[in-house]
Amino acid sequence: MKKQIAIVFNQHSCTPTQKAQIADALADLKQPVTFIALDENTAKKVAKGSYDTVVAVGGDGTVSAVADMIAGTAMNLGVIPQGTLNHFAKDLGIPLTIVPAIQAIVRGTLKKVDYGMVNSEVFINNSSIGLYPRLVRRREKLEPKLSKWPAAVVSSVVSAQNLKRFTAEVTIDGETILWRTAMIFVGNNSYQLAKPGFNNRDNLTGGMLSVYCLKTVRIHTLVWLMWRIAQGKPIPKRYFERLHTKKLDVRLPKRSKPTVWVALDGEVKRLSLPLHYAIHSGQCSVWVPRPKHL
Repeated sequence: MKKQIAIVFNQHSCTPTQKAQIADALADLKQPVTFIALDENTAKKVAKGSYDTVVAVGGDGTVSAVADMIAGTAMNLGVIPQGTLNHFAKDLGIPLTIVPAIQAIVRGTLKKVDYGMVNSEVFINNSSIGLYPRLVRRREKLEPKLSKWPAAVVSSVVSAQNLKRFTAEVTIDGETILWRTAMIFVGNNSYQLAKPGFNNRDNLTGGMLSVYCLKTVRIHTLVWLMWRIAQGKPIPKRYFERLHTKKLDVRLPKRSKPTVWVALDGEVKRLSLPLHYAIHSGQCSVWVPRPKHL
């Protein structure tokens, strides 16, 4: 039986040529689809359709947006990676090229994975407050004048030079920890600091959030850490406090504003305080390649 598939595509990362290639590949597999551009009305269009699978075409931000749309429904998630980093796809072994990724959706198998949530927002990779959201906001302001990577380099240097630390009350299992830090990072499952690349995970089914607090460091050390992350090199554990939990609350007692900028899979949103984080274990069904022995 044919699947009822909606293709949600990011117009900034999916070109007309790539869209045509996706349509041709699906036609070759005799799989009917509906294309929906990602905008403020996409969630309503997806909810009105009778889809069993919604496919994200784009980077991790697009995948996260689609995962948010279908959270709590019976719809499955498909991924055609077209972003810069594609961490979610890599961690699940989803092909990074169009035709094999489509074959995984049409002929693959479903894998139940975890996703994180902060307040009412879903994240598939990670969420953070402090240094990284400020870096992203600076980069977005610079991108119209510079290309993406030069803007990222400049914003990283400026963010390191203007490092702002904050006091956070982190409550886990009824116990409150007081942290003075420049960044708190919450991952969907455990990130491997000792392995090359900060953005790799052994699995997405561990049912745990990994919480990292950046210890007090000098500016030159911070720049060095950011360079190692950008180069995909291992990160020394001594620079982070690290915890694992299913839920946590974050309060910023010295902050006068009732909201804070939060990064969610590379995008930034202003969320109300306190922040309530939780892991949703096995609640997202994703199409992945079928094991070769099956």
